[in-house]
Amino acid sequence: MILILVAIIILTTLALWGANQEGGFFNDVICPVFVTLGFISFAVYIFLVFDYIVAGHQVEIINAKYATEYTQDDIFYAGKLIEEIHHLDEKKITGR
Repeated sequence: MILILVAIIILTTLALWGANQEGGFFNDVICPVFVTLGFISFAVYIFLVFDYIVAGHQVEIINAKYATEYTQDDIFYAGKLIEEIHHLDEKKITGR
């Protein structure tokens, strides 16, 4: 996750620098587009970081409850699927 943040910061910084240079299609059109995309990407990243932090807490709970060894990335990317599988297993065991 930190590498994504570094890439967004570098992209936005270079685009801001390029937009402040004089002349040319790249500086007048392309750089402002990249600046806008950089700020939008940063906003999306902030929301994803909260979900990633929550996945860290969920992994502790799930691993303790089911005696598994899931990682934070497993829960972040496939958490809903893992929860559904455990729910179906509980249904099969209880017969409901």
